[in-house]
Amino acid sequence: MGQGEELDSTENLNIIIIAENQDRVYAWLVFDQINYHKIMAWGKSKKPVYYILYRSASFFKVLCEVLYKKYKLEEVSIDTIPYEDIQCGVNEMHIDYEKINCLEDNGELTLKDHIDY
Repeated sequence: MGQGEELDSTENLNIIIIAENQDRVYAWLVFDQINYHKIMAWGKSKKPVYYILYRSASFFKVLCEVLYKKYKLEEVSIDTIPYEDIQCGVNEMHIDYEKINCLEDNGELTLKDHIDY
């Protein structure tokens, strides 16, 4: 977030929560990399911010359900999991694919970018 940028959108809700509650917690736990990168780019948290990985089991459960319903991997778009993690898991599961549709975000993309993707 640039200096002087207002924190009043739904997209910045986590940053707003942190900004308004800095002295009420010991640390922040974030469960998705998009918000983690946005918070770290904001850089004003007075407490530690930890990124908790949860994606593996839950992602592959959903992926198995999608494939069971006869969708191809190319028909799925993924926007919060690093490409390498998806590729590694898909290869370990011996799933054939031509392309993985993955939007990588280091915290700079907006909610509109994700929706457009």
